[in-house]
Amino acid sequence: MYITLEQLSQPVAYTTWAQWVQEDTEFALAYKQADERVTQLLETSALSRSVNGVVRPIISHGKPVVDAEGKPVVVREFSDDLTKFLLKSRNREKYGDQVRHEFNVRIAQQLSGEFVKVIRKIEPQLCANCRTHLKLPEKVAQELQAASAKLKNV
Repeated sequence: MYITLEQLSQPVAYTTWAQWVQEDTEFALAYKQADERVTQLLETSALSRSVNGVVRPIISHGKPVVDAEGKPVVVREFSDDLTKFLLKSRNREKYGDQVRHEFNVRIAQQLSGEFVKVIRKIEPQLCANCRTHLKLPEKVAQELQAASAKLKNV
């Protein structure tokens, strides 16, 4: 089975597509290959626009600007945003966004305390059985209990 790009662009209900992918392994493989081709086309286009730019005519008062010979005057525009995106995708450690996370422990404790107060309103029995009552994972239940104990000391 081979899916063309034209077929890939035709609207199909999500439920129909999901059923085809789940029930027809040949379709699923063909779709995956077509999807990879589309991604390659998009990457190639983005790289070209980033490196080679796009030639656009200069427009003034709604009309193309022409030179003395009557030829349109053009400018080559490059996409800095695409360049940034491509660099990030190729080396996130070097070109990715550098985010510093600073967290004040005292604020965290206060937030934990407020969270525990809200939970107590929902389920007054915040104790060793809270995992059963709230269906919380054991680790979360233990963290809530620890936060509750800290709240009493604050």
